[in-house]
Amino acid sequence: MAGPQGSQGETGTANVIYSDWIMVEQADWEGDPSSFLDTDISAPEITQDIIDMGLVFVYRKLGNNNVILKLNFMDFNGWNNLFMMNIGTLNIIVHKGTASSDVQKRDLQYRYVVVPGGVAAGGRLGISSQQVIYNELAEAGVDVNDYAQVAAYYNIQD
Repeated sequence: MAGPQGSQGETGTANVIYSDWIMVEQADWEGDPSSFLDTDISAPEITQDIIDMGLVFVYRKLGNNNVILKLNFMDFNGWNNLFMMNIGTLNIIVHKGTASSDVQKRDLQYRYVVVPGGVAAGGRLGISSQQVIYNELAEAGVDVNDYAQVAAYYNIQD
């Protein structure tokens, strides 16, 4: 004999994957500093399913002061810090943007967070699985631009 139905549990985070902090060294950057620099980071967790239904957040540490920003952003130099994803790879780009100076090759640390999606919960409403994830985070009061909030929500260890 079965007991009464229990209440709905909290959203699980067991499937969320995050990288270590990855050091991109000066020698890893390619491109023309008068326009842009880029580098690739191996990210085998990024599959076609993640691209189609999940989310990938990329964060960069700024200097040694533990300031962490979510890509895409414009830094204090006026350089655009961007990423593009492909299956198994993140392409990190620093574009000159509005800066008057060339982009500099620097040692920088990045971390990515992969949040798998599922079947879109919106059904006929047309809500994508990515939007479902954003909605869940917003309902939990998590600002995805705030690394500390994302890390706390998904129990990401430094």
